[in-house]
Amino acid sequence: MITTQDNLNWIVIDPAAGVSIAPLVGDPQQAGPYTARFRFPKGYEDGAHRHTVDEFITILKGRGRMAFGETARPADGEAWGPGSFLNLPAGNWHSFRVDEDLECEVHSFGPYEATTERA
Repeated sequence: MITTQDNLNWIVIDPAAGVSIAPLVGDPQQAGPYTARFRFPKGYEDGAHRHTVDEFITILKGRGRMAFGETARPADGEAWGPGSFLNLPAGNWHSFRVDEDLECEVHSFGPYEATTERA
């Protein structure tokens, strides 16, 4: 299967925040592996949260910051841009901010879950 940039099916998943997903393989809402692209607009922030499974993220376009820890603040995060690779182990607290319109590719295992609840 070959998917080109022109053939991606972008789906808005958060209209208020301007976040979109283009599933490539699998379904993040179902059990099993998946690969999807995400778009986040400049100024988007996601506060401290964690996932139940590992995530592997490649930044394709744009710039942002990722902070780690339960009290992580996006503004204090480490900068990344095109070509950067992020490995987020399951249970790892993190937050992020988008400094330039961002497109990334995520490889993970569904079902996708994120929580802000403390243990």
